[in-house]
Amino acid sequence: MRRRWLGVCASIFLGITFVIAGGGKIFAQSGNIEPLLLPEFLPESLAQAISTSLPYVEFTVGVLLILGIAVRLITSLSALMVAGFVASNIMLINLGLAAEPCGCFGGVLGGGVSVNISLILDVVMVAMVSIIFVYHPSRFSSIRPWCLTVDEKPIGNISTLKGGLSDEQSS
Repeated sequence: MRRRWLGVCASIFLGITFVIAGGGKIFAQSGNIEPLLLPEFLPESLAQAISTSLPYVEFTVGVLLILGIAVRLITSLSALMVAGFVASNIMLINLGLAAEPCGCFGGVLGGGVSVNISLILDVVMVAMVSIIFVYHPSRFSSIRPWCLTVDEKPIGNISTLKGGLSDEQSS
């Protein structure tokens, strides 16, 4: 039972992180959107498209994780996003930009967090994704929220289904 709540708390924590990050970027957007990804690694148009859509994807993923809808499926998507965040932060650190603000949370948290701190948060998010995959009570294909799931109990044997009838009576 405790493991179930560990998975639920991890999904809520990860969801809150995505809602804050996505919401901060959505509300901080102006007419000039600065790409989050380095254009040296992606074509500029693709980097711009990802930078424009990422806040909305983050916000939606966060809300679905908090509500507990399709948690394992959404966590798979968030795992890909977190892997991209880790790769992006490692590239920025290698370019000597470790102390610069990452822009991860848009206008939230004042001036933002540094790339170093962002990488630490990304590692925590990787841990949350792992905990969700291991301990969350929902199945991968389940879209039902965690609060509406019913614990399924395995049936001991076939006689339980027959109402306890003996072999002679059931024939």
